[in-house]
Amino acid sequence: MNPGKLSSSVRALMSIALLFSGAYSQPRQQKQEETLKLKSELIQFDVLVTDKNDHSVTGLTKDDFVLSDGGKPQDISFFSFVDVAAETQKLTAQPGANSTPPALIDTSSGRTIFIILDSFFISRTSYPYLDKALARLIDEDLLPGDQVAIINTNGALAGFQQATKNKKVLLAAIHAFVGNTDSLANMDPGLIGNQQDFGPSRASRPNAQYIEQKRRDTLRVLMAVLKATSDVPGRKIAFFISEDFSMRLRGPFENLFTELEEVIYNSRQGGMTFYTMDPRGLVAGGGSGLLMAQEGLRDLAAGTGGYAILNNNDLHAGLQRVMSQNSSYYVLAYYPADLPGKQQFRKVKVQVKNRPELSVYSRTGYQWTGSSQGVQKLAELPKQQRVSNALAAVVPIHDLKVNIPQVIAVKDEKTGEPVAEMEISIDPNSWPFKVEGTDHLASFEVIGFAYDLTNKLVDGFDQGYNVRLTPDNFARAMKEGMNLPGKIKLKKRGLYSLKVVVIDKETNRLGSATEWVQAQ
Repeated sequence: MNPGKLSSSVRALMSIALLFSGAYSQPRQQKQEETLKLKSELIQFDVLVTDKNDHSVTGLTKDDFVLSDGGKPQDISFFSFVDVAAETQKLTAQPGANSTPPALIDTSSGRTIFIILDSFFISRTSYPYLDKALARLIDEDLLPGDQVAIINTNGALAGFQQATKNKKVLLAAIHAFVGNTDSLANMDPGLIGNQQDFGPSRASRPNAQYIEQKRRDTLRVLMAVLKATSDVPGRKIAFFISEDFSMRLRGPFENLFTELEEVIYNSRQGGMTFYTMDPRGLVAGGGSGLLMAQEGLRDLAAGTGGYAILNNNDLHAGLQRVMSQNSSYYVLAYYPADLPGKQQFRKVKVQVKNRPELSVYSRTGYQWTGSSQGVQKLAELPKQQRVSNALAAVVPIHDLKVNIPQVIAVKDEKTGEPVAEMEISIDPNSWPFKVEGTDHLASFEVIGFAYDLTNKLVDGFDQGYNVRLTPDNFARAMKEGMNLPGKIKLKKRGLYSLKVVVIDKETNRLGSATEWVQAQ
């Protein structure tokens, strides 16, 4: 590796990477165990509040909210307001009677946006308008803290399905989808975009069984996305784009409304809000066929706290409105009382006192594991399974906060092949250090992989570290962060996804991060 090609911070902190340290003179093992327990019992909800004009409401305080768990009122222990529009996440945590440090609340997640393209039911004629609208969304409406995942319901372009903040990569994903005619599954053009023959309930419609199967496939993809993102914190917004999402099948009594209700239920449980869109814009003379084609779009949006963007030729205006409404939200956290000793779904209701004109959007509950040791139980899974789960996760895992602040592609001096050199940063405030005397000890493993656009593994590395930090070195690490160098062979030109997983060997907790690099 050539460290001179990386930032000076990497060179300056490579010594810290080999000997992190601690500034506390008292043992912290008991505090570490208490923190794990508290983090597993602390329940956190993000809450969106809008007025009668659908504008985001700001200026509310903890005392303005009423929260109930299982029908019983709860004391809100922590309260924060996230102002995404101000491009900041400097939150003001307000501890309640409990004196636990507010750092237990995850308020650094921001917004995660999922653009779900129902490629089986998007006509070629809609591509130019959709491409332009989504490109403007990415160029103009995203803020630095936003993460976006591009998901195609037919499984194409799988390499783009992990959330990223990299606008260049997102634009490449949008343009790749729009220009990828193979993603249409070679459908007959007459099956999509024909307003006079829209709606699979027509018995005379050709290939009705094929269309029914593809719609079931779409519903399965939506369920898979919801299950994969159920634990993602912060605001979760899904733009689902389709021209035909009718739940009615060939016979008068055959439909997919039960399957759609299951999607809606899981959306509420996981805190995902759907905003649906017909990319054709204003459709003249659609009649009953158009109403049926858009019926599922309306139901999915209304059932999850969003709305449908229909019959408007300015597609970007609809997307922009959604982003503006989700420009701020509140974070409420509490320690639930009287939790049962068995697993169950706990219903939660959040309201604003004496303000009936306001609308409150939040997930409807959470799945209680039946034990206060939920974090530990997850950490007891085999390492290979946890690493696989982290690599497959749509959004990086932040139990330990890891990121890749810098990555460049250079040519290997010997082979001439492209190589990715990266800086891997670990937030020491999230690290469960072990204390021995006045020193702080860390034992961890860093695993990294590179994938091409077909999601094929290209190369990887696995490096273990056992470090001991003196008080001075620990103080420096806490101030400047814990940064490590990483190197992965890319072998040839192209765009690559880099994924890193860091595992604490003492507690088995982990964090992950993703970044992209272009090899020339």
